[in-house]
Amino acid sequence: MLSDIEISRAAAIRPIQQVADRAGIPAAAVEPFGHFKAKIDLACLDAADAGGKLILVTAINPTAAGEGKTTTSVGLADALNRIGKRTMLCLREPRSTRRSPVRADERPFACRAARPRPCPVFAPYHLQVWRRPRMYFLKRMLTWWNTQTLGTQIFTARKGVKVGKDAAGNAFFQTRDGKRRWVIFNGEMEASRISPDWHGWLHHTWDQPPTDAPLKHKVWEKPHQENLTGSDVAYAPPGSIRKADPVARRDYEAWQPE
Repeated sequence: MLSDIEISRAAAIRPIQQVADRAGIPAAAVEPFGHFKAKIDLACLDAADAGGKLILVTAINPTAAGEGKTTTSVGLADALNRIGKRTMLCLREPRSTRRSPVRADERPFACRAARPRPCPVFAPYHLQVWRRPRMYFLKRMLTWWNTQTLGTQIFTARKGVKVGKDAAGNAFFQTRDGKRRWVIFNGEMEASRISPDWHGWLHHTWDQPPTDAPLKHKVWEKPHQENLTGSDVAYAPPGSIRKADPVARRDYEAWQPE
């Protein structure tokens, strides 16, 4: 029997225009991005027949074979198409390119080191001194996911009032009138790194920050942990193909097309 990955790799991808034709989307409403992706003009959706039905697939944990919402959704969409139903599938995919989780003791390199690392002797002196700060500056100027952008830094310096820090080193600020609240991450920007205590304060669920009015926690509560999906330490069931030696399936056999 073919494995799931072998079945996936053997499938032929249809051109996006064929997919649009089958869905009843006119060519004038399709803006192709290559052969297999496209954007759809929203005006086309407004004029379309809205008599379709929606099926939402959700779950907490995957099966013992490692098959969860995505596998179930794909199988369901294939089955509905097989019996003649015009079916479209929308998947909200996890980030597969995430880096390993940032440890609580890590800091952006501008804060981790008091002086730059030694550079090769042939490097000019000004590069030896400014290499790391310049890279840090370029990261914040050209990306938005590294601790903070230049715009956020300027806005924070002008109008921000520091409220406190959490255990991961993330710094929390608000304007002087308290109407706007924000966080500057200690490292990669990842929303799940914010604990429920600070999350509630950021969204004005309560007025006082955890530093002034700590929340009461139950004895059975575990410490907060960021979402590990897509990282090397993400949970994978024993039968998952992500395992180096997946456990053989016993009471379950994956669906495969005929």
